[in-house]
Amino acid sequence: SHNLRELEDVCDHVGVMSRGKLLLEHSLSELQDYTVKLQLAFEGAELPALPQEIKVLHHAQTGRVHTLICRGSAEELEQQLAALHPIFIDAVPLSLEEIFIYELGGEDYRSATSFFDKTLFRSQLKHTWPLWLGYTALWLFLVPVMLFSELSAYQLGYSAADASRLLLNTGVRGGIFISFFFGLFFAMLAFSHLTQSRATNGFHALPVRRETIFLTAYLTGLFCQLSTILVTFLLGAAVSAPLHLSFWSVTAAAMGSAMLEAVFFYSFAALCMVMTGQILAAPVFYFVGNILVPGMEYLLRNFAGNFLYGYSGHTDVALGFLSPPLYMYTKVGIASIETCESDSYYVTAYALEHRSLMILAAYALAGLVIALIALLLYRTRKSEMTGSTVAFPWATPIFKYGVAFCTAVALGQFLYYFLFGQYRSSGNDSLPGTILCMAAAGLVGYFVAEMLIKKSFRVFRAGAKGAAIVALALVLLGVAMSFDLTGYEKHVPDESEIESVYYTFSGMTNVTTDDADTIRRLTAAHQAIVKNRNEQARIADAWDADTLSQSDHDDIEHFSLRLTYYLKDGSQLSRSYSLYLRRSELAVPSSATARVNALYMCRESVLRRVLGYGCEHLGDTPRFLDSYCYYYDENSNTKDYALTAAQAEQVYAALMQDVQDSDNGGSDIFAVQEYQYDPPISFWLELYFESTNEKGRPEVYSLGPNVNNSTPNTLQVLNELLPELKSNTVTPPSDDGIHTLPATEDVSTTESVN
Repeated sequence: SHNLRELEDVCDHVGVMSRGKLLLEHSLSELQDYTVKLQLAFEGAELPALPQEIKVLHHAQTGRVHTLICRGSAEELEQQLAALHPIFIDAVPLSLEEIFIYELGGEDYRSATSFFDKTLFRSQLKHTWPLWLGYTALWLFLVPVMLFSELSAYQLGYSAADASRLLLNTGVRGGIFISFFFGLFFAMLAFSHLTQSRATNGFHALPVRRETIFLTAYLTGLFCQLSTILVTFLLGAAVSAPLHLSFWSVTAAAMGSAMLEAVFFYSFAALCMVMTGQILAAPVFYFVGNILVPGMEYLLRNFAGNFLYGYSGHTDVALGFLSPPLYMYTKVGIASIETCESDSYYVTAYALEHRSLMILAAYALAGLVIALIALLLYRTRKSEMTGSTVAFPWATPIFKYGVAFCTAVALGQFLYYFLFGQYRSSGNDSLPGTILCMAAAGLVGYFVAEMLIKKSFRVFRAGAKGAAIVALALVLLGVAMSFDLTGYEKHVPDESEIESVYYTFSGMTNVTTDDADTIRRLTAAHQAIVKNRNEQARIADAWDADTLSQSDHDDIEHFSLRLTYYLKDGSQLSRSYSLYLRRSELAVPSSATARVNALYMCRESVLRRVLGYGCEHLGDTPRFLDSYCYYYDENSNTKDYALTAAQAEQVYAALMQDVQDSDNGGSDIFAVQEYQYDPPISFWLELYFESTNEKGRPEVYSLGPNVNNSTPNTLQVLNELLPELKSNTVTPPSDDGIHTLPATEDVSTTESVN
């Protein structure tokens, strides 16, 4: 046994072994008589020279008192030291543990300097080899065996590009899934002693520090993974050597990616093992921990999107990086390297993107930080917490309330949908009903967590206080959202706080601008929408339930508006609205309809809606080039035309006149909406022009204006340019290609676009 206190109580004959050799073998009474602790003091602070026959194993001094650990009997030693005339001398009995420490010189028992134990490392490897063997076999199959198989199957048809793609996909993409699962398996083996009481006591009674136990176990699992990855990818490089594959850009990148992924997932799994004393709880913590934060963010955004008027972005997840396997798989990419030969491009190799390498390196660094946190926790972990779901008392409330919160958010919303939502054909979700379901789910989660902690079903009385806190918190959440206590729904920033804005109508008009007049119109429309939110909610319910009166149905049109304010303090404020606007309120200046129409028909909005993409590059004096016009009618008959530079400039002038007329009240949001979604005859233009780029150099851009009945001046010009439109008859495009329009009198250029 290594438990010396236990031996001292139950044994009468002991032996001390070190490095495979028997150092001592005596009866316990002889051993205790043979090694003595003496405390003595002299007139001076210094210890006088001792007789040569006294063998001192250890000497310590506190003030004038000296403590000596010596071999020999207490009576003989006192007689020999009496000749030195000490002020006092006293023999103190030694425990078996102290005898063991001093016999070994204090170097091999509870070493204060070593952080790695070779003997423990070898012992861990003996227990790990079956998993290590399976892990190695998997990597051998995926890298060198697959490469050799591909080379043998395709022979001369297999290129360096094919080999680099296989290596990188295996190391980067395959490494994510392999490290995700095997990182957990290795951690469960390396720290399995934390889930068994006898094993925990045994490890913690070893003559090594806690830090040594943790680091040796941690490095054992890490060594198995990294060594396997190193060997298999070197074999893969050897197999692909005939292809003259770049080692550093391909093999080292693939191997390094797999290693970085292994470091992160293994470290996180080690932390999960330290945090619990239950072997089955560790994989639950591990899997939940890898998706918890972005999953909760998505559910909370979905909840807010259902009940906060104007909430924007309830389907976007900003904390996706806290779901490492999904984030790595979607963000870590492989770039193709192309070579141009005879005006044709060929992929000659693949390489890991620099940004991807930085992402993996950041995760690996985070993994090392996690391992350090696990080490610090391991140092303070009590052995008696083995078998507990949560191994640290301070983490117990976090676990209970965390489970309650997550269950309320996830299971509560599902419960509401299961009980009510799936049977509802129209209308909005009920906030009180959802909060009630969330409170019920939160209570279930809290009591389940309490049962796991207490290991008993009798927790309802003891957990009543915590359950009441959970229920009260959820009720307060519902009250806060019902009465908008945070002011989220009513908040509209002041114009003086805004740097620039972005807004889009039904995904058709996208505007980013810092124009003061446009910002004023946007904030005015926003304030009117917020003021009208109750009426909007009433119409939305009636619209969904199809209970609108015929007059309301003819009067109301549905729109959507998404907006973002970029504030001067660097922050952003986004909102998203589903709007139901009345035609009859266009003439009421303070109505939401009139103010939204003023925004929709302002110059910035009309410019982007009419001119389409590319208008941001126009500048002051764009020089138009040969362009194209695509014509189609209600029967989907189409015909393509080529526009000369002069004709393109003529069309552009007509477009700008339509923009000016719209800004002056020439149309409204309802008319434009009808023209966009139901155009009897329409055009799609591709106008090429030369303008100055950001570096002050000329560059060719394209403009994609939308031409329909909301742009009458442009239609008139196109009617003049296209005589076929006067009879409203078109023929399908012929095999002759693009038709050439009749040239106008002011044609002055013959430039074309490559």
